[in-house]
Amino acid sequence: MHALTCRLTVLLTLAGPACGREGEKRPVPPPRTAVPLGTALPRPLTLDSTRVLAVLPHGLTLVGFARYSTMTNEGTLAVLGAAGATIDTVEAGFGVHQVGRDSIVFQPVRGAPSPDAESWHQLGQFTLYYQGRRSTLNQLLPYLHQCFSQPAIDGAVIYYWGLALGDTPRVYAARFSFASRSLDTLQLVGFDLPATDDCGFLPPPARDSSGFAFGEYRVSEDFRHAQRR
Repeated sequence: MHALTCRLTVLLTLAGPACGREGEKRPVPPPRTAVPLGTALPRPLTLDSTRVLAVLPHGLTLVGFARYSTMTNEGTLAVLGAAGATIDTVEAGFGVHQVGRDSIVFQPVRGAPSPDAESWHQLGQFTLYYQGRRSTLNQLLPYLHQCFSQPAIDGAVIYYWGLALGDTPRVYAARFSFASRSLDTLQLVGFDLPATDDCGFLPPPARDSSGFAFGEYRVSEDFRHAQRR
């Protein structure tokens, strides 16, 4: 199958002030409608993007696990902190991933926008955090969607479904290396994007000995070819 491919370089600095604008440092409490899970989940462990328990990066804590619901989906949130201060309320299913020296990636969960909508919460945009500074990955990486992209992080590399929504939707396999600051995107020709509000309708990308699996598509190691199985 023929596919379009492009290789880009993203100017993203992980270990200095250029990593992002100064973030707000006020505590972010968990949404008030969340139902505590008690001690059912281990602490300070978190669920990573493959739904396997993983140890948090050194110096971070994850507490206050609770269930939350959006208008169409539900999940688990927790409060991420360091040195006794709250960093953010995060999506525990996605987890907290170290992608560089003192750099982590997480997805915030926001409370209801108004008292009249207190039953619902919102998924925030994926965030790169470095010593109190944060950058929004959705603004730095093309086609990254906070609901549908299902990113998987392996070391300093993030793999995700790229979605160009509009009159003529396009779907991409995407890979970004935080270490080399290089981005690969490969259009998955023939993919029919359904009309859905289910954030989990696409499976997270998976890697094996012969390349990458994006659902029914097999993507080559060099991100130049895709074949539908």
